[in-house]
Amino acid sequence: MIKRMTLMLVAVTIIFGGIFGFKWYQGVMMGQYFASFRPPPVTVSIATAQQQSWHPYLTAIGTLRARYGVNISAEVEGIVKAIRFNSGQEVGKGEPLLELDDEVEQANLRIFQAQLKLNQLNYERDKALIKKQLVSQNQFDRSFAEYKETLAKVEQTKASIAKKKILAPFSGRMGILQVDLGQYIDSGTSIGSLQSAKTMYLDFSLPEKNLTHLFVSQTVKFAVSAYPGEIFEAQLAAIDSKVDINTRSLQVRAHVDNSQQRLVPGMFADVTLILEPAQALAVLPATAVNYSLYGKEVFIVSEQQGDDGSTRLIVNRQRVTTGQQQGDLIAITEGVQPGQQVVIDGQLKLNNGTEIAIAPALSKE
Repeated sequence: MIKRMTLMLVAVTIIFGGIFGFKWYQGVMMGQYFASFRPPPVTVSIATAQQQSWHPYLTAIGTLRARYGVNISAEVEGIVKAIRFNSGQEVGKGEPLLELDDEVEQANLRIFQAQLKLNQLNYERDKALIKKQLVSQNQFDRSFAEYKETLAKVEQTKASIAKKKILAPFSGRMGILQVDLGQYIDSGTSIGSLQSAKTMYLDFSLPEKNLTHLFVSQTVKFAVSAYPGEIFEAQLAAIDSKVDINTRSLQVRAHVDNSQQRLVPGMFADVTLILEPAQALAVLPATAVNYSLYGKEVFIVSEQQGDDGSTRLIVNRQRVTTGQQQGDLIAITEGVQPGQQVVIDGQLKLNNGTEIAIAPALSKE
């Protein structure tokens, strides 16, 4: 019995010893494996920070306006007797544009001029006689009043005749003719548009927060859809004296040299307002910057020597201060130097010290 118990104890000891020995060996082997384990590198895309001359700017949508622009209209009604311009014609200040029939007014003028001559003779005769007290003061006053009344009628009729002739108020280009010869028009009827567009205004609005960035003679660049890819320049000429209380925006006006008359009033313009002199800054694709509760950061790529003498690429977080974003690029004012390589895609799997592999097809220099 004792011998059997001894054999059983020995057998149990051997079995459990083998189990524990295997577990110990397994643990040693796993420790050695994990001690030498090297996670596979994370595949990312990178870009090199480039130094560029960076111009801070603001953008807006503007409208081109003629320096002088009006719709020419008739002050009085009448029948169109003569048209003195063609559609699109250049006209000078004071040139006749259109004449209305004035036969009635001309006839009235001749009547009033005849009456004026008679009343003037009566007045001058009474003026000489009253000095000799040969006419009463009442007679003299009446002749003087009749003379002045007829003179006023002559002047009034001349003014009516003048309004039958429409003159150009300034030099410019006429638009499309809106009336026909022989047509009866009412007062206020437009006969065409006159635009003086050799110098133009570019009007646009900016948020009130940008007031401190604005100054007269500031460079303004703009593009219009009629000339794709072409950039025009203007000079900021005036800043409105108040902010619109409804939009909280500030009206701004720039002067445009349009001596070649390629631009037309009413065009929409994509405006770029240059704020400051150019600065040399490190520039990266905007996707390189990660935004978190702790601020803005990027992953900078660096080389590290392994225990086996091999070189590998790793990344480390770097806090950055960003400037303005222009298109797909963003300026880095602090935290990155030109020439440093930065991860631009695949940041979600990265931490400090993570080994990376570069995806050649996605890498950008």
